[in-house]
Amino acid sequence: MTSSGDDAALLDQRAVLDTLGRAVVVTSPDGVILLWNRGAEALYGWTEHEVLDRSILDVLAPPADLATNRRDFESVASGMSMAGDRLVQRRDGATIRVRTRTSPIVGPDGRTIAIVGLSEDVGELRVAEQQGRDLFEQYGSALAAGGLGTWRWDMATGHTSWDDRLESLFGLPNGGFDGSFDMYVSLLHPDDRERVLAIVADAVETKTRYRVDHRVIWPDGSVHWITGVGGVTLDDNGAVTGTVGCTMDVTDRIEKELIRERLAEATLRASDIEQLQRERLEFLAIINEAVNASSTIREMMENVTRQAVPRLGDWCAIHVVTTDERSSPEVEFAHVDPTLEARARRLFDQLPYDPDRHDGVPAVIRTGVAEYHPDLSDEAISGPATEARVLASHFDLHSVITVAIKRSGRIFGALQFSAAASSRRFTAE
Repeated sequence: MTSSGDDAALLDQRAVLDTLGRAVVVTSPDGVILLWNRGAEALYGWTEHEVLDRSILDVLAPPADLATNRRDFESVASGMSMAGDRLVQRRDGATIRVRTRTSPIVGPDGRTIAIVGLSEDVGELRVAEQQGRDLFEQYGSALAAGGLGTWRWDMATGHTSWDDRLESLFGLPNGGFDGSFDMYVSLLHPDDRERVLAIVADAVETKTRYRVDHRVIWPDGSVHWITGVGGVTLDDNGAVTGTVGCTMDVTDRIEKELIRERLAEATLRASDIEQLQRERLEFLAIINEAVNASSTIREMMENVTRQAVPRLGDWCAIHVVTTDERSSPEVEFAHVDPTLEARARRLFDQLPYDPDRHDGVPAVIRTGVAEYHPDLSDEAISGPATEARVLASHFDLHSVITVAIKRSGRIFGALQFSAAASSRRFTAE
């Protein structure tokens, strides 16, 4: 039986490097490869015996980035550590993105005697991050159109994140919310605090969604009514990690409900408005869930259109612009009759896309101005082929709304809703 000291002596340092799970490359100060672990073989495709005594720049640097890589390597050789994303070229010629940290090993005399680089592939991670940013922007445009603010509470840290719109709903300037529970409670109306906190606590306990109307007191002393829909977030084991949700101002609705006690006629209208607002809020919460459940742009488009039908119409189409804004957008459809979706796709594939057209989806994407046809008259469907004409002539649709998806002045595409002859007509509201 060996002692712990004997075990340490028997430890294979190269075996340690091979278990790190990252590519480890050691070179001389002038870039000659001295060590290349198994992680490097797996990541770059070269075996160690194929690259030993070769220049690291010749092996990994893409030709277009050779000069930049040489300058960076010289900086490390002079004693500077560097970290960040970098493009490298594999043995098969593919270019991949890696996160790398390169550091010098300095001898007793202060001179660099070797250079160590640790790297890992982050290509898929960066793509996922970009998709997440794109989805956030698209979802944010829908929230902005509905006047909704959003929040996220992290149970582990106790920190709550509010967007700018939610801060404004509580009468705060941008950045005015400090993320603390105490500040949130201080903004609740004293008569509503206990009820609101009990509803949220019950939702966390039962892992369910919740909806609550309550008053808030702005810093200027004015009282406002807001309504919020929230739900809990769970980890892989089903444990609650926090809450997320959205909020909108309903002060006008509450005031109308108070007037309803004296005006019977106003009661019906206030009730209709309340129901409409509630359905819109609940629908946006469902869309929120659909977006969060999507891993790709195409999946997001499919989820959104299928959640919109038949809640907002018999037909929904989402058009998302590509990197070339003058090219045909990507399109996804949903219809109450799924058999018509394939037919619709064939028709739209045959329909030429003119980004300069004065009406239809191209006009809405170009100008950001919504297009509303409560009744598709002969005039609306005459002339060149348009979405309205295709919808009316092939699917017996008579009411169409097309709105831009936009945020912060940028237009990402358009949403189009249509109602069939046997269904309701869209109103201005």
